[in-house]
Amino acid sequence: MFKRLTIGFKIISSLSVILLLVIGTSVVTFIVQRDRISGVIFSELTLMNNASRVVLLDVIDGMRRRTIDFSSDGFVRDATQEIIKTGNRETVAALGEHLRKSKLALDPAMYGINILDRSGTVIASSDDREIGKDASGYAQELQSEDFTYGTAQVSDFMSMDNFGMPTVALIVAAPLTDRTTGDRLGSLVSFTKAGEIADALKIKNELLTGVDMRYASMELFLVNRDGFVIDKRYFDGSRLTRQVDIATILQCNGKRGYKNTEGVDVISAALCMENGWTLVTETSQAQAMQSIEDTRRSLIYSALLLVALILIIISAAGKKIIDPIKALAEAAHKLGEGVFDIQTNIATSDELGDLSDAFNNTAEKLRDSHVLLAKKIQETTEDFEKFKLAVDGTSDHVVITDANGVILYANKAAELTTGYTRKEILGNTPALWGKQMPSEFYRNMWHVIKEQRKSFYGEITNKRKDGQLYIAEAHISPLFDERGDLYGFVGVERDVTHQKDIDKSKNEFVSIASHQLRTPLTIINWYVEMLSDPAGESLSVKQRQYFDEIARASKRMIELVNALLNVSRIDLGTFMVDVEPLDFSIAMEDVLKDLSMQIAHKNVHVTKYYDKTLPAINADPKLLRIILQNLLTNAVKYTPDNGSITVELFRKQSSVLINVADTGFGIPAHQQGKIFSKFFRADNAREKEPDGNGLGLYIVKSIVEHSGGKIWFTSEENKGTTFSVELPLTGMRAKEGSKPLAA
Repeated sequence: MFKRLTIGFKIISSLSVILLLVIGTSVVTFIVQRDRISGVIFSELTLMNNASRVVLLDVIDGMRRRTIDFSSDGFVRDATQEIIKTGNRETVAALGEHLRKSKLALDPAMYGINILDRSGTVIASSDDREIGKDASGYAQELQSEDFTYGTAQVSDFMSMDNFGMPTVALIVAAPLTDRTTGDRLGSLVSFTKAGEIADALKIKNELLTGVDMRYASMELFLVNRDGFVIDKRYFDGSRLTRQVDIATILQCNGKRGYKNTEGVDVISAALCMENGWTLVTETSQAQAMQSIEDTRRSLIYSALLLVALILIIISAAGKKIIDPIKALAEAAHKLGEGVFDIQTNIATSDELGDLSDAFNNTAEKLRDSHVLLAKKIQETTEDFEKFKLAVDGTSDHVVITDANGVILYANKAAELTTGYTRKEILGNTPALWGKQMPSEFYRNMWHVIKEQRKSFYGEITNKRKDGQLYIAEAHISPLFDERGDLYGFVGVERDVTHQKDIDKSKNEFVSIASHQLRTPLTIINWYVEMLSDPAGESLSVKQRQYFDEIARASKRMIELVNALLNVSRIDLGTFMVDVEPLDFSIAMEDVLKDLSMQIAHKNVHVTKYYDKTLPAINADPKLLRIILQNLLTNAVKYTPDNGSITVELFRKQSSVLINVADTGFGIPAHQQGKIFSKFFRADNAREKEPDGNGLGLYIVKSIVEHSGGKIWFTSEENKGTTFSVELPLTGMRAKEGSKPLAA
């Protein structure tokens, strides 16, 4: 039999093998890593080219869309048509002013805009010096067969001497057409400095150097169709000065190693674009590979030195270290078996002696901790049993999961709500009874609780084991440990299906009752009108008062019934939305006209501001009228005599803003949070104007939010209120329904 090998011998033998392996593998690793890093660098350069291509295309697309938008401006097209027909100098000046202030100011990268006729002559410009110039040279290049309305053509980088500055520019042209016949009038041409395009592509070498020094010499540049580099460093007025070797550069999608124009060996990646441009990224081979060379030498030297030191130390002091280690190992083994009275006796004045003392102290502390732990376990078990009793007794469905959503605990109510037993629930996920909502709902839920680390509230539709669907109010909260790491979730569900059914029945009852009340009220109103004597000859003063009171009461009842019908149709989701292009200023004027008698009676001063650039917007005429009528009626009603009202229509970037401001009673601060609630009216409003049902603002808020907009207000009691409504320029969304809302 072989003699048992000692620890010292094993350590020395192992380290000797490691020493040989380190030396052998260092050479192989260097060769493999060199090729791998070269490939990685090329992949990174290619990735940077692709990212730069996205940036470049986005910039070009923005220029194209901006030019198309300018060519679609009604004033530009009408003014161009008038200039072509009459040559009116005032129109030329007005169009130039419009181009400077309303168009050129929108894009700081754009330095000039010209309007050309069909022959290529500049007939209007953001710079008067351009007018009359022959631009057919660049215009002909940009006017292809498919140059139609709504399109734009982009040139290659060209040397230009326009607008009083020689430069290299990128030109975008879009057609101008007659708005009636669609005939071509000419072209709108915008000019952007090539340097602005180059700046948009700059990836700062300092950022890359901060990640890895091998990128310190990296350079990214754009090459045009003729092989010239587009960069401010290589501009000489309107001339490009640096030209690359096209045959070397244009090896798209392949790794290239060559000497660049400075004579430096580089690794390069090129990306050829459809329009003939090329994105090129280069980095120095020597600098890119420096790190692997340094790392290889450092590893070899460190490994050799470390192995030599370990061999010397073990060889000189083997017995003094290994024997105490054996004693400590044996004591640790007994300690692991639960023998807490074990002690070691290593009487040395070095680290092993300290380790022996520390081991003895640890054994004593473990003995004490073992007793304390047993007590804590007993207390925790008792507390957990109390927790289970409390949670099992609640009527809400409660589950606790791990960080992956696997259920660790479920109370009795979870069984009653879902129909699954706890045995079926534990180890599963809530998808067992879920998966009834759109995928977007669950993505948003996980985003809130896992990424934002917040609690999630919402209504959710689930399915019981028997297949029956139910609606629940869900509250899911993330759980964190002492270090703030997520370790699970607690979910609470409350079955509100019955409550929802009751609410639906209430709304249906209100709808039916309101509909049934509407007919007799209409008949009453009709008979009142028939019985009343317009001349007042056959009615006494008292009878006339009675008829007037009946008429007012009938009108108020009809308004209340209409409001109740609208609320029920909104809550049930049965109302229809039929959209058409509308001019909001005309709609505002119609409502103001209807209120003209009340306005004149109270001598209220109305100030109006309508944004003339506001386009026609798709909206339901009745719904828009409900919004405007409620806001304006309230403003007139709650503004005292000789007060003022301001109505405004503004165009924002992607929305229209409606403001209605008054100098009326205002809303008390403590009641402002309830102003959009059903049947709510502020105390001062009820005191000064008893008429009103408190449903108007609830209906307005429901319509606005259904249309993808929002409503808010600012108010100060006895000073006035401003209501603001913001609707998207895309307009209201069409919706099929059984009934329209009553205006």
